[in-house]
Amino acid sequence: MDGAASLQQVQIRFFTKQEQYAVTDAPTLVPVSLKRYGLSEIVNHLLGTPDTPTPFEFFIDGKLLRVSLADYLRENDLSTENVVDVEYAVTVRPPSDLGTVPHDDWIAAVDLAGDAIVSGCYDGVVRVFNKSAELVRTLNSHEGPVTAVLASASVENAARLFSGSHDQTIIEWNSDDTAKLKYIGHEGSITALAASAADRVLYSASWDGTVKAWKTGVSEDGMDEDEEASAAIELSGKRRKGATPTKAAATTFLGHTGAVMAVAVDQRNPSVLYSAGWDHTLRVWDAASTINTSNQNCNKPVNSMDHSVPSGLLATAHSDSAVRVWDLRTKDAAAMKLTMNTKQGWVSSLSWSDNSPFMLACAAYDATIKVIDIRAQAPLYTVKEAAEGSKVLSCKWRNGWLVSGGEDCTLHIRSCA
Repeated sequence: MDGAASLQQVQIRFFTKQEQYAVTDAPTLVPVSLKRYGLSEIVNHLLGTPDTPTPFEFFIDGKLLRVSLADYLRENDLSTENVVDVEYAVTVRPPSDLGTVPHDDWIAAVDLAGDAIVSGCYDGVVRVFNKSAELVRTLNSHEGPVTAVLASASVENAARLFSGSHDQTIIEWNSDDTAKLKYIGHEGSITALAASAADRVLYSASWDGTVKAWKTGVSEDGMDEDEEASAAIELSGKRRKGATPTKAAATTFLGHTGAVMAVAVDQRNPSVLYSAGWDHTLRVWDAASTINTSNQNCNKPVNSMDHSVPSGLLATAHSDSAVRVWDLRTKDAAAMKLTMNTKQGWVSSLSWSDNSPFMLACAAYDATIKVIDIRAQAPLYTVKEAAEGSKVLSCKWRNGWLVSGGEDCTLHIRSCA
């Protein structure tokens, strides 16, 4: 930038959706040479916190500002006479390592709920840790690798835990680490689990090409979960003493022509269910009737999917390095809002941050995890998880905690807020 250009100024109007950081909306005259750091200094000065500054990111027209104001104006053919509206938000800090926990085999699935971190492992064991990385529960009833785990809160706000396996079963666990119920009916490995916010319906995806719905905590005899807990073994007289009670699916969703790798409930509207898989489709279902209401062509196999409660958007992870973002509330052909090339190779898992409508983490076979702001359409941070060639198989980002695991047989616990 030449000397004359560096002296140019432009009026900008700051605004934010984070009310605790709001400043005056009067236009402020600033040098066009400023980038993120300089703009952050101005906002902190307006907030009266120059000695304890908060780092901010800046956005213009919904896109992350990664160049100077001068470069932005030039790239968008704007004059310095324009007043530019600039949104700002607190910067998500880089993931910070908090601890690691060695496992006996590959970690295929992880989840977070409250203070609990759950891992599902190829040794067939489900493990529960606290956030100090201390093992607090060991659950061992599966007869094959554990490939899906789900820890969630019930209507009574008590933790509930489910796991799915290569043994084609799903287990609901008691608080004393014994199997409460075994859900049977799939004819292939379980790939993913999801639950409605009320926690009374569990959904499972499988290599058999189906999604199934299960009424949790209620026996086939119509008993509620308290009655079943006290009389589970005696219900029919047909179960051998000490056996885990079994349940059949309430409904089955048919339509996929390949393995179903992901299932998600729309937590804003639990009557809507999403599934995706290796038939290259993302499907929308009416959860009550099992009617397939719409389909989206994903172009490539889908390995993972997550629904964002803050934004209502879906994100899917693919084998072509891509993460695709969808708004299936729209009825037009533009449901796919964004395709990002993560340059990670096979993207195995992804998870939205539950604290932001824009941030997600994705894990891949290149041994990395990337933190992405969809407004930037590029990774903000890249974390090298393990040695080259050691695939990351699962990640979960909730409440400022990012956990992951894979072929390095290690549970990684990080803060990311």
